Amino acid sequence: MRTSHTYENAGEFRVTLEIRDDRGATARAEGSVSVRELGPNERPVASFTISPTRGAVPLEVRVDASASFDPDGEIVRFDWDFGDGGGGLGETMAYTWDEPGEYLVTLIAWDDRGGFAMAFENVIVDPAGGGQLPGDCNQDSQLDISDAVCLLGHLFLGSPQDLPCADGEVTNTANRELMNLNGDRSVDLTDAIHVLRYLFQGGPGPVAGGSCLPIVGCPDACTP
Repeated sequence: MRTSHTYENAGEFRVTLEIRDDRGATARAEGSVSVRELGPNERPVASFTISPTRGAVPLEVRVDASASFDPDGEIVRFDWDFGDGGGGLGETMAYTWDEPGEYLVTLIAWDDRGGFAMAFENVIVDPAGGGQLPGDCNQDSQLDISDAVCLLGHLFLGSPQDLPCADGEVTNTANRELMNLNGDRSVDLTDAIHVLRYLFQGGPGPVAGGSCLPIVGCPDACTP
């Protein structure tokens, strides 16, 4: 047999159990209950990690709120908002964005007395990169002497006016990734020379390799 009782006030209380059998014999047992007065609720502390914080679509991230805590109780619920209308529940979870953009991830941590706290992190989702063959200046999906001529023409004659990716400038990250063939982090005469030595003197190939790869900010010119 079970029963329950609710104490409305703080204090020390003695609990007595008396039982009687079918022949009238009795037995007693005693215990004590301590009821303390709860003070003002302290708000929990919300904290989380997210990885990665940037990448190309589709971008899957994992969030982990295990560092959150409640000073005077326990956290009983984790609410997530991923900034695109999607959300979820739980201390840890995974989420995927399929559209480029900058998203604010919000965590709300709730304690066992109805208090809550919030934490925020930004995630940047880049457009998917177009397939590109490193060094393919003229976008014909192959690396040959015409690509060296294309780069030299852009650098010294202004023709073509733009390189294939993004805003067309040599300083753009996408064009550097496509046309920086010798690995010195810039696009200049030495990259054209690098191609010519590779093609005609058996020199090393592009530092990014000789296969089609996705480059964010570039159009599709080949299939990775």
